[in-house]
Amino acid sequence: MLRNRKILTPLLFVSLYFGFSHISNASSSSTYPVRDMLYEQTQLKKYSRFKNCIFWQAKAFNVNELVLMSVLLAEYGDENSKNRNNDKTYDYGLMQINDARTEELLELGYKLDEVRTNGCKNIEAATHILSREIERAGDVWLGVGRYHYNENGKNPKHHYKYRARVNSKLQTLLKVAKKSLNTMHLSGGQ
Repeated sequence: MLRNRKILTPLLFVSLYFGFSHISNASSSSTYPVRDMLYEQTQLKKYSRFKNCIFWQAKAFNVNELVLMSVLLAEYGDENSKNRNNDKTYDYGLMQINDARTEELLELGYKLDEVRTNGCKNIEAATHILSREIERAGDVWLGVGRYHYNENGKNPKHHYKYRARVNSKLQTLLKVAKKSLNTMHLSGGQ
C-alpha cells in the first residue's frame, strides 16, 4: 500500500498541473509545457503527432493521461502494425490491441482493420477498453494489468509483469515531469 502512495502522490501532483494549466488549446506548445517536455524528452517522441488524440481520449474516457501514456509506452506499437504472439493471436496498432478482443471492439463500434491502420482510432479503442477494465476492476493497476492479461488466467505472471512494465514507464515519465516542473519553477514558470 505504501508503494502505491509513493506512485500516486507525484502522479496526482503532475496530473493536477496538467489539468489546471491554462486549458485553452491542447495543441498549443506553450499551453502544456510539462506535456510537451514529455513528448520531447522521452520515448513519447515517437507518438508526438498523436498527443492531442491521447489528451482528448484520456479526458473522454476518464483515464489518467499519464497512465494512458505509460500503457502506450509499454506496448510501443506502430501504426498499421500486426504482430503475432506466441499464443497465435495478433496485436494491432499503436497500443497493440489483441485480436482476442475483436468481439468487444465490434460491440464498442470499432472495426479491427481501422484500429490497426488509424492511430487515433487505435488510441480511442484502447482507451475505451482500458477504461472499462479499470472500472470493472475498481482499481487502476488491476485494470491496467487486465488490459494485457487477466490475473486469473493460466499465466498470471503475465498480468503482474505487465503492470510492473507500465509502472516503470510511469516512473520515467514522472521523473521527466518533475525535472520539467523544477526547471520551470527556477526559471519563473517560463
